[in-house]
Amino acid sequence: MIKKDLVNRIVSLGFSKKKAKEAMEAIIEGIGESLSRGEKIQIQGLGSFDIRIAKERRGRNPKTGETLKIPSRKVPVFRPAPILREKVRK
Repeated sequence: MIKKDLVNRIVSLGFSKKKAKEAMEAIIEGIGESLSRGEKIQIQGLGSFDIRIAKERRGRNPKTGETLKIPSRKVPVFRPAPILREKVRK
């Protein structure tokens, strides 16, 4: 499923395609803004989004073989709700 499929699901509820697309964009934008502020997002029945810090590590340039240091960074993570996990298992 892609974003277009989600928009079409919203359209099937009686919204115009333009409004459905705007709603989807607003949701995505809101999640991104909240995560950038360090907030945790919980959507009951779906799961939670959070930010974790990926530790600094050593990497290697595959082209040259040169070893380099990859700095720590913020990484968004998603943890599914138990209801969603159960639906996937069936």
